[in-house]
Amino acid sequence: MALTTHQDGAPKTEDEMREQLREHLKNFPDFDGLIAAGTLRAVGGGWYESARGPLPHELGKYMDQVRARDGKAQYKPMKLPKQLRARKDSL
Repeated sequence: MALTTHQDGAPKTEDEMREQLREHLKNFPDFDGLIAAGTLRAVGGGWYESARGPLPHELGKYMDQVRARDGKAQYKPMKLPKQLRARKDSL
């Protein structure tokens, strides 16, 4: 997620930060759906790898960790806390 200041250094207002959080939650990908669609493949322990070439760029910002195993990049997505998951469902 982005910072709490604008590019010019001015602080963001509370409403701007709420809107930013709302957009982040609204755009948070459904990883189970991505696995079902064949975009990601589970490799165990919460790690995934792209099933079709490189990981789409828009998914990269939702990944918490990246590692390389057997010459392939593997990704561990961020997990939303329960309170944010409930808020996402209500948006």
